[in-house]
Amino acid sequence: MVLVLLLVGARYDRAPAATISSGLGEAVDGNTVILNGQYLTLHGIKAPKPGFKCVIRGRERDCGRIARAALLDLMAGATIVCESVTASTYRCKANGYDLSEGMVYVGYAVPLANAPARYHQELKRAQNKRHGLWRADPAPSVQSIMNSR
Repeated sequence: MVLVLLLVGARYDRAPAATISSGLGEAVDGNTVILNGQYLTLHGIKAPKPGFKCVIRGRERDCGRIARAALLDLMAGATIVCESVTASTYRCKANGYDLSEGMVYVGYAVPLANAPARYHQELKRAQNKRHGLWRADPAPSVQSIMNSR
């Protein structure tokens, strides 16, 4: 019997765990968190990056930075649990509350095409109620948020 071990393309760092849990988390931007030293991209959404400008109440603001603050608010004081959905995205919950859905609900993220239907429903509601980014004058396009870097 011959045992063959293939290391083609193998990485020597630790692979991300399927589930990551932490009492504390940090927001990098509106759709990226750090838990236990790992950077995790929230599944199903795109938030504007810091530097994304919008005008609210007649003043230009960094709406990407505000999106990060919104994510921090959703995470504040909560136990964060993230489960991998794809090789590069995670569904993260703060005390059971879906952070991706929450970011769309407060108006600081838009759902991706592969997001659950409820995220798309929340986007329409946030736009109709002019929450978050949708208060801007003019409101940004979904495409401009998708293209923010």
